[in-house]
Amino acid sequence: MPKPHLPLAALALCASVPAQTLGPRLALFPSPASTPRVLVVDDDGGPGVDHTTIEAAVAAARTGDLIEVRAGGYGFTTIDKAVTLMGEPGVNVIRLSVTSQPSLRPLVITDLRTSLVVSNCAGPVVFDNSSDPAAYAGGLRGIDVTNSGNVWLRGMRLEADATSAITIHDSTVFMEDVVVDAPPAAPENQEGAAGIDVTGASLVTLSHSDVLGGTGGCSSSFLPPGDGGPGLAVRDASTAYVLETELEGGIADTFLCPFIGSDGPALAVSGSARVVSTSDHGLVPSAAFEVEPDFPVLDVQPSGTQLDLTLHSAPGSVGRVFFGGRPALSGWQGAQITRGCTWRFGDSLGFLDGQGEGATSFDARLLPRGSVLVAQGSRTLAGGQTELSAPVLTVIR
Repeated sequence: MPKPHLPLAALALCASVPAQTLGPRLALFPSPASTPRVLVVDDDGGPGVDHTTIEAAVAAARTGDLIEVRAGGYGFTTIDKAVTLMGEPGVNVIRLSVTSQPSLRPLVITDLRTSLVVSNCAGPVVFDNSSDPAAYAGGLRGIDVTNSGNVWLRGMRLEADATSAITIHDSTVFMEDVVVDAPPAAPENQEGAAGIDVTGASLVTLSHSDVLGGTGGCSSSFLPPGDGGPGLAVRDASTAYVLETELEGGIADTFLCPFIGSDGPALAVSGSARVVSTSDHGLVPSAAFEVEPDFPVLDVQPSGTQLDLTLHSAPGSVGRVFFGGRPALSGWQGAQITRGCTWRFGDSLGFLDGQGEGATSFDARLLPRGSVLVAQGSRTLAGGQTELSAPVLTVIR
């Protein structure tokens, strides 16, 4: 069986060209018709504050505007336009609903605690808490994504309360640096929730993450206990790429129950789903589950004003990293780049070292605050074949 090739994010405004011919590509968003404004939100009001609710700021904002949200408590909020919403430690939003986002420009959310619902969004939605993930832990109570083409989650720390910590249905989702501790079963005597539950015809990547399934339920009755939930469940006709990620099934509650339940699997694959992973997660490889330990994986970490990018793959292969600002993020189209354009920046890493690593850096000051930077790596094998990493994303603070 040939090695899997991770397809690129489809891009805008050029002709469709095979990926193996062009290599990674990135498109830049067109400049907005007017200069983006900065709107300040503070629930306490005061000098320099434009609005006391996020919804009022969104209603007043134009596409591309930056909304700065100061520490405070905010209620149920709906966003349906491409703005940048930047919070700070102490921002708590009860529920944030993103819906019907059609724009080629991204809707960007950073640095806040909330329960996130994304639905019916053709345009890109970016939620990045990576500036200080620990500062936003404990308040992010769940993420639900449905029928959306491009959702990016980075730096999430989730403690869900009733269902799977992350549910994805009929959507394309990129996840990086995500930590999930799924909730215990409720009601009692049922299987624990999956840490991440992927259904329908979804396409997801999960990289540099740690996911734990929920504990099985138990009661004082003589009913058998529920089993622990899977770390990651991939069902129906979905496809998942699991890269340098720890998955762990939830435990059965054997402390209170008079019967013995089973711990959940790290990874559950069912229906016609397919998973490609850099680890075996205790499963035997099959047509539905492929293990590719040298699959190229790109990591991006902030370091002062620099972003350090490291490509991990097989020692001796030739690595490259490409990156640019304000990309148009769209669905993957097999091994093709749909309407692909050139990247703004690129760097050849040469031959990867004995640990299979190559590194470069990017000066974040080249892009304005609130910009989205997407990077993607590739490796060229001795036979000339090119394999692409999953794209990674960060928001410039």
